[in-house]
Amino acid sequence: MRAQKLKEILKKKYGTRSAEKAAKELGIDPSTFYRKLNNNGDDFTIEQMRRIIAITEMSEDEAVDIFFTDELADTQESA
Repeated sequence: MRAQKLKEILKKKYGTRSAEKAAKELGIDPSTFYRKLNNNGDDFTIEQMRRIIAITEMSEDEAVDIFFTDELADTQESA
């Protein structure tokens, strides 16, 4: 996951304290959201990813780029 890109999108949407505001919309504790974000999103559930995509109104291309680009690259290297 490209955490920095997600942080940029969240900051555009929410301004300051963006992670706290996003966590509230996801219904999780801000510290949990920070931990997941700082772990490159490895712990976000699929449902949480869907909610993040919805609340930020990101495009399908942005979502793939943020959440799946690294995984797709690893898959292509393995093939």
